[in-house]
Amino acid sequence: MVVYLNGSYLAAERAQLSPLDRGFVFGDGVYEVWRVVNGRLFEAERHRERLERGLRDLRIGPPDGADADGLRTIAERLLRENGLLDGHATFYVQVTRGAAARTHQFPGAGTRPTVFAYTAGLKSLEEARRAGARAITQPDVR
Repeated sequence: MVVYLNGSYLAAERAQLSPLDRGFVFGDGVYEVWRVVNGRLFEAERHRERLERGLRDLRIGPPDGADADGLRTIAERLLRENGLLDGHATFYVQVTRGAAARTHQFPGAGTRPTVFAYTAGLKSLEEARRAGARAITQPDVR
């Protein structure tokens, strides 16, 4: 699988994050998952707006290459390189505040956000819709 990490496209097993990345240390980041149908991002604008709102609310500066056009370019390349242009898939993007010394205050202004993205195939639910599916519900106590 090919993934995107901070401006590079590479095999997933070669992708490396700093152990000081605030997303890893503090969960300090935002993610968004798009549904993809036949190579097209579903509700692309709404997902992008929600990602931008989350970044703004957490005061994470806009990451390089992750504007609307950049995300579309990343998604298209990952979908193509991973053979996911037909059928159903997902496009996942995670943006963290970046790698910095482990302190509780935000790192300095020069800290670059980390941008990670990947695509994955998604099994069609048509058979489950026709035949039905069993489910168990459970309270989510956090």
